[in-house]
Amino acid sequence: MSTGPYFRGRASLVLDYMSAARMGLVVGAVVATHGLLDALTDGGLGVALLWPFSDTRYFAPWRPIPVAPIGRRLFDPAGLRLMLEECVLFLPFFVIGLWPRAKAAPRNQATAVDSRGRVS
Repeated sequence: MSTGPYFRGRASLVLDYMSAARMGLVVGAVVATHGLLDALTDGGLGVALLWPFSDTRYFAPWRPIPVAPIGRRLFDPAGLRLMLEECVLFLPFFVIGLWPRAKAAPRNQATAVDSRGRVS
């Protein structure tokens, strides 16, 4: 599979690691949950979860994720505190996503066995 000039480095490794079906499931899950996570924030106009079928905007009844300030206010003490809170809130996802995985053995390479039964 040729990844072209756009996908170099880590993106190429991800494409080589995941099958197209598995990648589609991951992307679908990310897209499906993005709006739900936005509904858990405490600012803005709400989330148009059913757009283009309805212009109604929704908020979740429980909104534990504070909205990050925009622009230079992000680096004020309140903005830095908020970024730290988000890091703590999403820490389990970072750990799962960055956890080292065992490499699978290559599927297409035959292994050689000598007369003593040792695999080389």
